[in-house]
Amino acid sequence: MFYCSSPTPQNVIEVVHLDCLGTRVDFAYTLYATTLIPLGATALVFLGECVRVAIWKGHVVRGVGFKWLLIVVFFFLPAISRVVTSYYGCDVFSAGDAYEGTEEYMQVDNSIACGTKKHASIVTYATIMIAVFPVGTPCVMFLLLWSRANDIRTRATRDGDDTLASLSFLFRMYDRKHWWMGVLDMIRRLCLGSILLFLEAPSQVIAAIILTLVATVACRVRNFF
Repeated sequence: MFYCSSPTPQNVIEVVHLDCLGTRVDFAYTLYATTLIPLGATALVFLGECVRVAIWKGHVVRGVGFKWLLIVVFFFLPAISRVVTSYYGCDVFSAGDAYEGTEEYMQVDNSIACGTKKHASIVTYATIMIAVFPVGTPCVMFLLLWSRANDIRTRATRDGDDTLASLSFLFRMYDRKHWWMGVLDMIRRLCLGSILLFLEAPSQVIAAIILTLVATVACRVRNFF
């Protein structure tokens, strides 16, 4: 359920309080807004970069606009992915004394019944967005780094030259041979923030502790920085 008085905003709907305009905003609207707004912003940035390249030459992925797009996506991806993966799970309720059987409603929003057409459309859309955000985005960032891996490994400074400016925030904290650590850290944050939602509550805690311990020990042993 989503309320105007939520003290800890978790998504774009709770930040701008669209639900305070009078019309109730359920999880479907939250899911669509949380995913379509970033996709629309990405399309606008790419359009702007293409116009810049057409007029002043250069490379689309080396522009300032693309750099800030990557930075914003890097920091907001866990929150977006958490909303996308929240579709999973249904609560089971008794149908009541006058009825037999049970009824199931989405855990994230008990106003949406599981097994209905609306629920099916949410599951289908969320599955596609999982491929786009928590799965596709780290893959794209890894490919961007991999395409410049040789330049990153042979860079003379932490940030590298101007051609690496749009990617430098992903590798500048790590040594030359561990240029991929920025993406691995992104995957770690995604696992802690959204992938664990597919596990039951007790398993979530255990998995989070194990993942945190493994990451901490690995950083101390391998010294990625």
